[in-house]
Amino acid sequence: MKSLKDNGYYIGICKDLGNRIKTHNQGGTKSTKTRRPFVLLYKEEYADYGTAREREKLIKSWHGGNAFKKLVASAAGSSNGRIVDSESIHLGSNPSPATLPMNLASKSAEKQTNYTEIQSIFE
Repeated sequence: MKSLKDNGYYIGICKDLGNRIKTHNQGGTKSTKTRRPFVLLYKEEYADYGTAREREKLIKSWHGGNAFKKLVASAAGSSNGRIVDSESIHLGSNPSPATLPMNLASKSAEKQTNYTEIQSIFE
């Protein structure tokens, strides 16, 4: 998830994505309470907790480096972090997913992959 307040990221695991985002945005999580609101940029699905936890630890080990930037860009459907079709009103104006309203960012992510629930990152 990305904080719209400080533009930082939050990476975590959960079983119920909708509830977890709601909890974060209502201030129910101490570590993110002062960084609200958050928008979901990327999610992955895993069958078991152990695999999800290993993936979470790997992504956190990247410390926002190039591997993390590539992951965020891939969520946007582009190697440069831009969304291919963000339904922009100006030609050549496809903004970063971080600047899009949640409904457009979600819509673009849904075009790329069909995930049903998060089990890997973005608690």
